Amino acid sequence: MWNLETGFRQITLWGSNSPPFSKAHGNNQSVCAMQAGCIDRAGFLLAGGTDQRIRFWDLESPTESYLAIPAPNDPLIGNALTYDRRLIDGTSVIYAVAQPSQIKAGKGDEIPRGGPEPPPPGHRDCISDISLCKASQCFLLSASRDGVIKVWK
Repeated sequence: MWNLETGFRQITLWGSNSPPFSKAHGNNQSVCAMQAGCIDRAGFLLAGGTDQRIRFWDLESPTESYLAIPAPNDPLIGNALTYDRRLIDGTSVIYAVAQPSQIKAGKGDEIPRGGPEPPPPGHRDCISDISLCKASQCFLLSASRDGVIKVWK
């Protein structure tokens, strides 16, 4: 995020597991959809993109940021990602930190269940749009490049 008055970068949101501002790991994921909002005067940003995930970025309390909607068959489970903030080259960077003990090892480690496997909750293609809708409660709407639109409570 840029400060329009000074023209300098002020905050960077870094969702990748690679070190902030690095290109070494060949991560070519990008953000394609964003929705900014405010809860009790605290700003937040919802972001989705080519990694098929939706992240909730808490701009006031970065450690409260989280992976809101994981990608299908995502190796990250539960609170496998935490978020932290540090200053890099004069820019406040909010970045993801993977917790190794929370990453799925594979299908072989799961406990067998009876019945059919439910479909994974996330999008199977690039997330192209995000919106919030207030009715009797607040809903998150997300759309992906393959034409799928999902409504989240």
